[in-house]
Order: sequence, then structure tokens, then C-alpha cells
Amino acid sequence: MPSLNRLAILDIILDEHYTVDQLQQLLNLSPCLYSLRLFYSVDLKRLLERITSSSIRRLNLVTKCSSDLSYFNSIECATLADSQLGNQCEVLLVKIENRINVLSLLTSMNKLRSLIVQCKDDTWNNKDRSSTKDELAEWLCNCLPSAYSIVRDKNETSNIRIWISKSDNNVLQS
Repeated sequence: MPSLNRLAILDIILDEHYTVDQLQQLLNLSPCLYSLRLFYSVDLKRLLERITSSSIRRLNLVTKCSSDLSYFNSIECATLADSQLGNQCEVLLVKIENRINVLSLLTSMNKLRSLIVQCKDDTWNNKDRSSTKDELAEWLCNCLPSAYSIVRDKNETSNIRIWISKSDNNVLQS
């Protein structure tokens, strides 16, 4: 297949047998690719440093695997933010180890419009949906400008959704 000109959404499973070069070749054949979802069992740091695509605006890095590998640490968040994909990303879905990394991503990823995040340090109890105390959502509301919209996903309660306002007085300062 010489080109995948109409491909807009790609879900891909990465394991130790999949090379960065193979993924890059696939991305090169997909000039209209808007959304990339990665299911991975490998360290993404090297991958994020090397792959490029001028069309991708949505990254989904929330995997269903249960290993700690699926949670981004501070270094991996910084690598993502500094990568070519991170610099142009508008919608990001990611699992992170620590809530402080949410603020780091929002500060360093200037084009983000929406961040959907799962935090390993979230104390929300999925089983008790009658509880009104959402410590992580309240913490984010206190840390972010008031124009940012922060809600817990009703269907996937481990997700916090943040819609980002880009007006001058609502930009998060580093």
C-alpha cells in the first residue's frame, strides 16, 4: 500500500517485537492521521523521542494493562511534552504517577485543549459513587485558573477531564 491518505485514527499495539522504525514508516504513510492510540508493553520514552507526524493532534496513551509501566512518571511526562508529538498535541489521554505532573503537562504542552488523565495517587473510591468528596478534582480546581473546566468522568470514574481555556488571563504559569 503506497499511502494511507484517508487514515485518520490509528490504534496500535506495541510490544518488544515492534520497532520505532516500523511505527515511523506507518506514520509517514498516513499524512492525514489525527488520532493515535498506543497500547504498549514497552518503555515509551525512546519511542516518544523519535517518532514524528505533522498531522497527529490527539494522543491516547491510556492503556488497559495493569502494570506500573502504563503510568507516566515525571521524566516520561517531560519527554512527552518536549517531543514533536507533544508540542502539537491538542487532546491527550494519559495515566500519570503523580498529580503534580498534571500541572507540568498543562504548563509545557501549549496546544492542549483537553487533558483526560488518570492519576495513580487519586484517592477516589470507585465503589462508593454516593460520595461527594472528590479530593483530586478539588485539588485541581484550587491549582488551575477558574476558567478551566474540571470534571470526573461519570462513565469511567478513574478519568478526570480537563478542558483548557487559552485566553490570556487563564494561561497556567510555570
